[in-house]
Amino acid sequence: DELGKLVDEYNELLEHVANHTSKLEAYSYKDALTGIGNRRLFQERLDYLWKLASRRQLSLSAIVFDLDYFKQYNDRYGHEVGDGALIELARVLDAEIRENDLCGRWGGEEFLILLPETGDQAATLVMERVRNAVERLTIRVQDESVCMTVSIGVAEHRQESSYSDTIS
Repeated sequence: DELGKLVDEYNELLEHVANHTSKLEAYSYKDALTGIGNRRLFQERLDYLWKLASRRQLSLSAIVFDLDYFKQYNDRYGHEVGDGALIELARVLDAEIRENDLCGRWGGEEFLILLPETGDQAATLVMERVRNAVERLTIRVQDESVCMTVSIGVAEHRQESSYSDTIS
């Protein structure tokens, strides 16, 4: 009976540690402010997808976003309002992507979207859709409506085939 209680307590402790470990792992991949992926998650996923795209000769695109004039925004309205703007921007970016895409905060006011199996033309369409969504976004600061703009760039990794298309 005493050994049974000890085993139960041990199993309970193991479950407790496992729960906390999985929570810590999830936190280590999420940006604390915005709740989207962080730089660590993005880098790990990029490394994996880059190798996969190279091996399978697939396209892989990335879109980089930088919130324009963010320092001035923070200076004028305060860091709490600036944080709110970053949260809203992350929400918009995340809402405009597919389930297998990845939106992440690279740092500060810089965000990225990773688009597996997507060429530059399709990535450009996503970029335009996101830019339009950001332009429609307004944040209320006291009695003022504040709009945001972003600077955006798109890059594509395309692995060219090194195999011959013909068989002798």
